[in-house]
Amino acid sequence: MMYNKAIAFIVGYYGEEEQLIQTAEEAAELGKAAIKLRKDRMDEGTPAKELAAARFALAEEIADILIMTDQMIFVEGLEHDVQRIMDEKIKRQLERIRVAKLTAPQWLEDEYGYCRCSRCGYEHDDPETTTPYCPECGADMRGGKLNE
Repeated sequence: MMYNKAIAFIVGYYGEEEQLIQTAEEAAELGKAAIKLRKDRMDEGTPAKELAAARFALAEEIADILIMTDQMIFVEGLEHDVQRIMDEKIKRQLERIRVAKLTAPQWLEDEYGYCRCSRCGYEHDDPETTTPYCPECGADMRGGKLNE
């Protein structure tokens, strides 16, 4: 495959140790680009052109880090290890999300129309006026809903 030959050639030309350093530099640049895009998104006054530039910068840094990580995988012979670890980490994160959804605070409505915070037990009697946060413990209820 042409790509694998190119990766091998590049590593051979610059050397493994130099490419390790380059990988670290590219990782730092990716982090900076991700933070910049997030800041630009959070600032409602960011012009569309600037947001587009930040997105493109992120794409460039992702491309750089993918090339560098492919070189590290090639140099160290990590193809199977990396794939196995990625599969394990994705599975673990999906399980964390599943558990978080099951334990997310929510307003629980009983048969008498009272709503109770599933986190602290705070009750009030008007399900129509429930707020996104429990006034007693501050739990964020936006992940849950009234049970019927």
